[in-house]
Amino acid sequence: MGLWPALSLWNVYRQGTMPRRILMQGFREDISSILVEAAGFWQGKDPFHAYQLPRAITLLRQGLGRLIRSGRDYGIMALMDSRGRYRGYGRTIQWELRPHPPSFVHGGS
Repeated sequence: MGLWPALSLWNVYRQGTMPRRILMQGFREDISSILVEAAGFWQGKDPFHAYQLPRAITLLRQGLGRLIRSGRDYGIMALMDSRGRYRGYGRTIQWELRPHPPSFVHGGS
């Protein structure tokens, strides 16, 4: 059977079939819709906060989970990129990794 017959239950909005503004308006207003897009669709949007930052936080959590596996384990998570401390997203990283926020190391330049 496959996936495509099941899509007939939904209104499918596909990138490239209409102007982006109209496509997004229809998708937002139609609760029974699916948006099919390509990576280029993110241009002009904020893929860093929408995709890259959450992915980075997930990877950091996984790394922390491998570092600290039990109450007897200890370790230090150090992010060697000072942007994580001095940019706004650093607070997001620290908040998401609580109660074990990383140490940020400033490399001096």
